[in-house]
Amino acid sequence: MKIDLHIHSDISSCGHQSLDEIIAAAAKRNIDGVCITDHDTMEALNQVKEGLQGNGIYLFVGMEYTTTEGDFLIFGDFEEIPLNMPARDLVVYVEDNGGALVAAHPFRKKRSVAEYLILDAHVKIVESVNGRNSDFENQFFHFWAQHRNLAFSGGSDAHTSDEIGKVVTEFSNQITSREELIKELKAGNCQPLYSKDGTYYEIGYISGSWSWRPR
Repeated sequence: MKIDLHIHSDISSCGHQSLDEIIAAAAKRNIDGVCITDHDTMEALNQVKEGLQGNGIYLFVGMEYTTTEGDFLIFGDFEEIPLNMPARDLVVYVEDNGGALVAAHPFRKKRSVAEYLILDAHVKIVESVNGRNSDFENQFFHFWAQHRNLAFSGGSDAHTSDEIGKVVTEFSNQITSREELIKELKAGNCQPLYSKDGTYYEIGYISGSWSWRPR
């Protein structure tokens, strides 16, 4: 099952697409679901119902939470979460409240999660492929992380409809609810895929270098 886990609607100041436009665009891609992750809000829940949409796309709502040490995608019942927490406090808060937390766009020049947080703050899931990162940034993270015990996800970080589905997370099991999404992320039953010309690719270490290989 392929889900784009990182999408911004026009609820975010950076987003240029309505929720209806996101749902419609997703149906034109080779994916099964999308997750709305607006900055520091789950306001989308007041405008759309989670779950299976009329066009066959599953929709879930999370949040991209801002800290001074980088951004995190969080999934759970966090409509009333306090904002501006330090990153370490956020990690504990999400875990204590039964959610899942993903370190967003690592090694990006701006808004990257601090490296030490991944190493020693119990961050277990990392967005290892981000649609707005450069190929170098995505591949460098995989080189850095190859011997570390981490789960990897992927997301387009879409701000416009044509970006949706560029990067997705492929899950081993069917996901029909936010609870199932959290369970599968925390179990590590996921991997990032990158789309080009209608084909999805996974990142792998081939002939001494990181490259993309067709699924």
